[in-house]
Amino acid sequence: MKSSKSIPKRVYRHMPVHRLWQVLATKRLYFMHNSKWDDPFEGFLVKRYCKTFAKDYLSLNSDKFFLCCSINQERDHQWRNYTPNKDEVVVTLNVEVLMVANKSILIRRIKYPKRSRIGNLLKKMKSRAFPQHLILELFFIKNLAFEDEKEIRFLLQNATTKNDIVSVKIEPEKVIKAILFDPRMDHDTYAYHKRFIQDQFGISKISHSSLYDPDRRFPR
Repeated sequence: MKSSKSIPKRVYRHMPVHRLWQVLATKRLYFMHNSKWDDPFEGFLVKRYCKTFAKDYLSLNSDKFFLCCSINQERDHQWRNYTPNKDEVVVTLNVEVLMVANKSILIRRIKYPKRSRIGNLLKKMKSRAFPQHLILELFFIKNLAFEDEKEIRFLLQNATTKNDIVSVKIEPEKVIKAILFDPRMDHDTYAYHKRFIQDQFGISKISHSSLYDPDRRFPR
């Protein structure tokens, strides 16, 4: 990984509890193909690029798998958007250790340009002035409306699989620095998960978000 002040040492990944158990049990972190997302803007710029330069979008996109994280540990809208069942966790990932685990992983901050700048980008494509060697960067641009997510995106390219998900072998106790449980989860359920994870997987820094509990967040 190239050293860069723009890449943080740790990032935060939302996932449901059952996915956390899968990561811990299999010792693997999972990357998903972007065709499984419901963001209409995802792939928009790449598709425009392919149309202009007569490239096959499906072929260009088929081997790319992503892990989407954030530099925000927790925000109200993220808990509400990502946790319809109130059973989510935020996992703190050690970026350096993850990148060492698989040196082919790329990492970028998502850019959120204004509408006018995206318009200029499309004009460059139309006039064929867009540098073709920068095609990969188009996968790291999103609509300005999503700026609050402060997304960091990992990319793993794998041309050998036809599945929607690929995985990377990790040592969870080294890659996972902390686990934060959903603030709306009842305390007994949280306590069960915490005890089991600490006993079985050696991850000690586990807490229950106090975002919606003023008495815990601001103790007397």
